[in-house]
Amino acid sequence: MKSKVVILIPAFEPTDALTKLIKALRDDFFLVVVNDGSSGDFAHLFAKAEALLKGQGTLLAHNANRGKGAALKTGFAYIEKHCPDAVGVVTADCDGQHSLADIRALSAQLLNSEEFLYLGVRDFKGSEVPWKSKLGNLLTCFICRTCLNLNLSDTQTGLRAIPYRILRDLQQLSGNRFEFETQMLIQSPLPLREIPVRTIYQSRELRRTHFRTISDSLSIYRILFKAWLRRIA
Repeated sequence: MKSKVVILIPAFEPTDALTKLIKALRDDFFLVVVNDGSSGDFAHLFAKAEALLKGQGTLLAHNANRGKGAALKTGFAYIEKHCPDAVGVVTADCDGQHSLADIRALSAQLLNSEEFLYLGVRDFKGSEVPWKSKLGNLLTCFICRTCLNLNLSDTQTGLRAIPYRILRDLQQLSGNRFEFETQMLIQSPLPLREIPVRTIYQSRELRRTHFRTISDSLSIYRILFKAWLRRIA
C-alpha cells in the first residue's frame, strides 16, 4: 500500500539522477514529475521516466520552460484534483541533492502532523557547499530574521513537506521561478518547522544548476523587500 504522501519532482533538463530517484521511490509513493519545458535533447530521459512511472505516478509537461515555481504550481494543481485522499506533498529536486532517507523522513513528519509546513534544512558550514550557495543563504536568512522575524537556517531548500489543505493557497502566490519558494516561506498559511537533513552537493564537474545568479537573486530580494515594506505598513 502506497503512502498517502505524494512526491512532487519538478525537472528541467535533468540528469540520470531523475530516473534513479523514480526507481527508488515508486514502490512506496505516488510520484508526480513535471517536465518544465526541457529541450528535445532530454526526450529520451523523460520517455524512460514515463515508462518507470507507469502505474506508479504521472508525468506532466510544459510546452516551454516556465520556471521551477510554475512547475510546482502545475504539480500542486494536479495533486489537488486527482489525489484528494493524499495527506500532503513532499517536493524533491531531481538532481540527487536529497537523500532517500530524508525524503522519507519528511514524509513521516507530514503523516505525523499536518499542522506545519516542513523544511528539510542543510548545514551550510561544510567545505563541499559552493561559496555562492553559502553567501546567498546567509544573506537571505539575515533578511528574513531581521526584517521579517522569520528565524530560518536554510531558505533555499527544495525539500519541503506540504499539507494537502494548503495546496490551493500556494497556487495563488506570485512568482514562477525560484522566487516562488521564497514566497512560500513568507506567506505560508501554516507555521514553518525545520528538519535537519543531509547536505549533498555534487562535484563541480557533475553539478548542474538552472539558478540565474543575478536575475533570480534580484527577484528573490525584491519579494523580501516588498514583504518588509508590508510589515512596516
